[in-house]
Amino acid sequence: MVDKTNLKLALETAREFIAGKIDFKQLNDNFPDDTDDKDINELFDLIEHQPKLGGFFGVSQETYDQYNQSIDRVLERLEGRIKE
Repeated sequence: MVDKTNLKLALETAREFIAGKIDFKQLNDNFPDDTDDKDINELFDLIEHQPKLGGFFGVSQETYDQYNQSIDRVLERLEGRIKE
């Protein structure tokens, strides 16, 4: 059985971070840890390694958008699993 509490916490915390309501430290502090869930771990990894857009050492808009689409796909998977 999937721990839906961790799924909900990961989804809500990630959405708050993406919306700019919390900073990375708060994301890190509130995100579920010690989980063996592939989607939760993938979501945190994607957020943690999100590239900088433009500027020095930044990526192009296209690359940045593709990366964000990967984050959106994981968020959608988590949403679907919560509804199961």
